Amino acid sequence: MIFPSALYGASGWVGPATGGGMLAAIGLGGLVVTLALVLYRVFTVVRVGASLDAFVPSVIIRGLRLIGILGMLAGLLGSLAIFFVKPIALALFGQPGDAGIAFFITGLYAYGISQFSLPGVLPFEFGRLLGFEQHMQAERSRRASQPAP
Repeated sequence: MIFPSALYGASGWVGPATGGGMLAAIGLGGLVVTLALVLYRVFTVVRVGASLDAFVPSVIIRGLRLIGILGMLAGLLGSLAIFFVKPIALALFGQPGDAGIAFFITGLYAYGISQFSLPGVLPFEFGRLLGFEQHMQAERSRRASQPAP
């Protein structure tokens, strides 16, 4: 979900209409930085298993997590739809239209929806960070209120 199928540019005729995808927007350097951040996160999770712990002490954090999950889910569905443009377009429009315009329109929408996955990670991880900070603050105040031995 972090690297949607449309990250490297939309397929065929959708690419020129959308500017070539995220690779054209962030360039190869941005792609390398993003890949480095993902690999760092994977390394952190493998090294410290508790880094996946999620604390949800408030409604705001629950809302951030929900928004993030919905964004990532929408991006995943859009990325999968890119691979099924033809059946989706024929189901929606019935016929491809002049020069296959139905495929083009369906591809554009699938490509646009697939871009929600990466921004969906931001509120999800921000909610995780806020929950962790609140948990650590409660833990510190609990330790401070205990009498010294």
